[in-house]
Amino acid sequence: SLKEITWVRIKTFADLYFPSAFGVASDFWRVAVIGAMAANLGEEEVAVFNTSYRIMWIVLIMVMALAGASGINMSMRLGRMDHHGAKQAGHIGVGMAAVFCFSVGAFVWLFIRAFGEIFTNDEQFLDLFSEARTPFCITLVLMNVAIAIE
Repeated sequence: SLKEITWVRIKTFADLYFPSAFGVASDFWRVAVIGAMAANLGEEEVAVFNTSYRIMWIVLIMVMALAGASGINMSMRLGRMDHHGAKQAGHIGVGMAAVFCFSVGAFVWLFIRAFGEIFTNDEQFLDLFSEARTPFCITLVLMNVAIAIE
């Protein structure tokens, strides 16, 4: 019924919704800016950016799943009035996401050429992609750990 909709409930909803929506949107805006900068560099650089973005997105999906599961676990513990358990679940969730991100970052760094070969066999592209391995892997790890902490 419409009587359930009150200004207090709308404010509570808005206080939870808008920061979350802007947080997700900022991820897309940030990557769009990076893509715009890459577009000014050249065709090969855009290909490297697009490949990197696809790999980041795959890792992001897993990190968001870990963070979501952690959030559910925290909520269940808060529902049982177990704030210590909720805090523990949060720490474990962020820790698992961080271990996952660092492991994937190291794996991608070691086998960057194999990841590039998923998309193409062009030697010039693979050389450029391999050359960008360190900044790409640092970005991959830090961006996804930051998202897990959110």
